[in-house]
Amino acid sequence: MHANSQGYSFGVVAILAGLATATLIYLHPEQLRVPNWVAYSACVAFVFAGWTLLAQTSSARRYYRWMVVALIGTMLVPPLWAAFGASSQTCSAAIVGIVFFPSDVACRVVWGVSAAILFVFLFWTVRWAMGKPHAD
Repeated sequence: MHANSQGYSFGVVAILAGLATATLIYLHPEQLRVPNWVAYSACVAFVFAGWTLLAQTSSARRYYRWMVVALIGTMLVPPLWAAFGASSQTCSAAIVGIVFFPSDVACRVVWGVSAAILFVFLFWTVRWAMGKPHAD
């Protein structure tokens, strides 16, 4: 399979996965342990990932950089909510197969660090997207 057709195929699959998951959330919101908008933002991230792959492999390449920005922006929503917006939470972690349950504060710190890393990526990608357009 050629690289462009492979990127196109993966892009379509990512978009369909995001839309299918959003449909399941709509049909069965009672299964969620997060607010709908947080779950939908994760679905939108899949759609943006697919669009990003499509833009990279098509004549819409000039939009590619901004699609990466949009993707990272949507990826920020769940960790920001988990770190700062969620009520008291229980999370689990595993190291070498040993499962443990850290405190609410430890969970929030991990999610906050994840969000901080994504903010750095977002900053870099906005600068990159604003830069001089050229072949990437």
